[in-house]
Amino acid sequence: LHPTPSPCGKTVLNVSYTPQELTSPNYPNNYPINIHCKWILVFPIWATFDVHIVDLDIEPSDACTNDRLQINEIGRGFGHFLLWGANPNEKLIIGHDSMMNYQPSVYLGSRASYGKSIFCGQEQSMDYYSANNRLQISFVSDSQTTAKGFKIRYSIANCSRNYTAPQGRILQSRLTEDCTMYIKSTNPNDTISLYFNDISISYRQNCTYSGLKIYDVKNSTSYPVATLCGFKIPNPIFSTGPEVKLKYESKIHRLTSFDITYTATDQGRGCGGRFFNYGGVFTSPFYPSNQRKSTSCRWDITVPVGNIVVIVFQEFDLGPASTCATDFITIYDYDVTTETEKFRVRYCGGEKPAKFEGTTNSAYVVYKTSIHNRGVGWLARFMSKGPDYDKLIIQDGYGQ
Repeated sequence: LHPTPSPCGKTVLNVSYTPQELTSPNYPNNYPINIHCKWILVFPIWATFDVHIVDLDIEPSDACTNDRLQINEIGRGFGHFLLWGANPNEKLIIGHDSMMNYQPSVYLGSRASYGKSIFCGQEQSMDYYSANNRLQISFVSDSQTTAKGFKIRYSIANCSRNYTAPQGRILQSRLTEDCTMYIKSTNPNDTISLYFNDISISYRQNCTYSGLKIYDVKNSTSYPVATLCGFKIPNPIFSTGPEVKLKYESKIHRLTSFDITYTATDQGRGCGGRFFNYGGVFTSPFYPSNQRKSTSCRWDITVPVGNIVVIVFQEFDLGPASTCATDFITIYDYDVTTETEKFRVRYCGGEKPAKFEGTTNSAYVVYKTSIHNRGVGWLARFMSKGPDYDKLIIQDGYGQ
């Protein structure tokens, strides 16, 4: 008797720079019931993988306990668990047709991967970047409802990329080659805000050996804005238009990494935007410079379902208390299911904000200033708080 071939296909998949595809059994027709598939993605030397979810249509359920696609990191490494391309405006509700339950990966700015990510429901065009060169992908279905399944395209992650989502997080580490990245918004009235979470680029002779160069791009012409190297976290950079170029060049590739949160906004340079991720940084416009003019900026912050938003202000200076009527910051809870908001807290000059914990996975921050504004502004970190939050050791605002 010959053994029945597995509907899952090969178990070990060798990753290369050429994109390859992985699909659920029977895709694009409905997958079978009671299926249990497991694939191991491998590459012989250190590398990170780009797992691009082309199509996802899996029976939705609370916490994805029925049918599910699961990605597990194998071995140690910093968690390059980053998503972009997902739409932060969608109702990210477990059990609805949207991106589903993700296990927490970044707490309080930490890059330590918690190693497991679970997907169900419906979503298209989304990227997962692995922590190292071994990754396990599993697919499980129960004995009831089935759906079309999933289609994944995987390859060795390339540093040179175009970022076209309106928000995201760029994390590169162990770079061994020069590369160029573009952030492009489709709205000609947008500007791009770059917020730096971390940087580690060898410093020699004023960045002449290694550096990350930032350019404003206008009409296909690049205008230099800054060249970054060393280990001190730079101040945020705000473009004057809808496109930014980041170019990393080095004569000695060592100790190189950078972690950037970005958002596009049509509210003015450095004014507002949207974030969807496990953690990141954002600041007042042109921080740490004083802005004496009337502004009203709004930042919408969403973390994956199953977590709540946490915001910590690491720097806060809105000037004296005498300008509290005109210069202040307010934070609101926002429920994406009911599209309702609830005022939570207001801060102004002379105050020190407490750690904010939302009641859902979404909140928004409004910052208002006037010509009387005398402070240098503020710097805040947003992060997700999930079921395993209390197991972490928290030191100086970071999960260790």
